[in-house]
Amino acid sequence: MTVLFILLFDYLYRNNILNIGFSKYIVALVGIYGVMMGGLFTWEITGDTVIFSVAILSEMYLYFGMIIRDERFTGKGSTRWLLQPWWAFGIILTTFVSEFFMGGVLDLEIQGVNNFLSSVNFEPLVGGILGKLSALIYNFIIGFSAITSSPWFLIMMGLEMGTLVALKVRVAREFETKLRLVLLMLAYAVYSVLLPYFLIPASQLPLIPWVGWSMGVGTAAAVAPVFFIGIAGTYLVSGTLSFLFGARQLCSVMCTAPLMYQGTFYDSMKTFNRTSRLGRKLLTSRMSQIYKVTLLLVWASVISTSVLSYLNSVGIVKFTFFGTDTSQFMYSFYFNFLWYVIFISIPFIGTYGCVTTGMCHWGTFNQFVSRFGFFRLKVLDREVCKRCPTKDCAKACPVGLTDMPGHFIAKGEFKSSKCCGVGDCISACPYRNMYIYDERHWIREKLGKTSSPKMPQLQTVAVANRQIPSVEGGKQLNAKLED
Repeated sequence: MTVLFILLFDYLYRNNILNIGFSKYIVALVGIYGVMMGGLFTWEITGDTVIFSVAILSEMYLYFGMIIRDERFTGKGSTRWLLQPWWAFGIILTTFVSEFFMGGVLDLEIQGVNNFLSSVNFEPLVGGILGKLSALIYNFIIGFSAITSSPWFLIMMGLEMGTLVALKVRVAREFETKLRLVLLMLAYAVYSVLLPYFLIPASQLPLIPWVGWSMGVGTAAAVAPVFFIGIAGTYLVSGTLSFLFGARQLCSVMCTAPLMYQGTFYDSMKTFNRTSRLGRKLLTSRMSQIYKVTLLLVWASVISTSVLSYLNSVGIVKFTFFGTDTSQFMYSFYFNFLWYVIFISIPFIGTYGCVTTGMCHWGTFNQFVSRFGFFRLKVLDREVCKRCPTKDCAKACPVGLTDMPGHFIAKGEFKSSKCCGVGDCISACPYRNMYIYDERHWIREKLGKTSSPKMPQLQTVAVANRQIPSVEGGKQLNAKLED
């Protein structure tokens, strides 16, 4: 099934226009796979095969219906799926449901049903209506998180999404972008899966900075005095990296999110940053009202639950979420539950919603530090940006920083805490006029060496009755006008 999804995503990336009948068939097929995996998960726990059997029969019905009525796939009706947010949402949702239950089945098979269920701190539904409702919500979040945080789910997602990133390496133009994509895949495999789940014992993980607390407080344990060195060391190491290299060290390399967002299929959906109603409100480097309110609420909740966690650990208070440490529950809520809700909602929010909405406290910490560091985007010649008719750099940005060209024209550089340093803008520039500036260039300047790369040889190309500089041997500008 994972191979099927990879082939499907690659096909959708290469084919924006789909036959209407075929587009409906794809959603139905992936939806049936979701039901099938849910049925298999239920079968493992309860022994009931009804849901799984219904899914098998539905798949057979869909398959033979396709053979008997194949004219539905040869009709003239077609659609651009990137202009159909609800269709795209259906694909992402049904795919995730399939992956979610597939990960659950792997957990049940590898850990055993009893071991898996006993490892999840489910709360019995007792008491009044409010008590039962609270316990039900808690059980849903904690059960959901138990699967999305398991190593087997992460391995499965890594194989699928990592393949899409590998496909992007082939089309990336700059060596630095190719290298970053390779580092991204290695970081996911080693930093996010191998070290915390297989090489370092769970009891020792909270004592280790950066790896043990990879997403800030709540990652590995409660906030307790014995872990202060690990926690403080994490913020110091990650903050230093962001100061030197920008927040891209997290948001484009070390975090698990970039592997999900930067593969070919999901990267192509960055058009929803500009076309969706909510996505348009989150555009540019400015801090929207949504961003400010979300950021305030997130940090207030993280700080308050961390304080409660510490007071619990020293015996001053006794407050938990149904027996789960407050900071760890908040971590699971944001990164093992809410993050996936935002990810599934790409057609309505745009890509990198964790950055554009301000819901990731760990990301905003590193982005804040990055504002005072060396990282920024620069251009070799402001005049080139001034005459550029396409503004492809803004269109290519997965975070929707559409005000980027204006900063290049006015200052020759762009610095924003929202910039993840993905580098798509650099690859999209038809004139190769952009580059990333960080501590490497600062050191070269201090040594009296040229910090910026050499300006490529340009030739003048007439486009729309205007003289525009273009890289010799580069892409023709008329190809870039197609959007």
